[in-house]
Amino acid sequence: MSRLSERRVGLMEGKPLTLRGLFAAFWPQVGVTWAMTLVEVGLFAVIPLLIGFAIDGLLAGDFLAFYQLGGALAGLILLGT
Repeated sequence: MSRLSERRVGLMEGKPLTLRGLFAAFWPQVGVTWAMTLVEVGLFAVIPLLIGFAIDGLLAGDFLAFYQLGGALAGLILLGT
């Protein structure tokens, strides 16, 4: 056995260094990463709709849709960082 495989400890100990082994060891972290990515993509998809609502709301004198657009953009900044 090589020295590199002897030094593996923690969640990967006793598991093969394959994609299946990595997913088995780190499934919570991978799941959270995928969930955050899907939420970010969903927010990006909704931005044009929210821009349209904000324009319509501002023309009517209503600021609620504008604040919703700002909240969505703030959420994107938080998720992106």
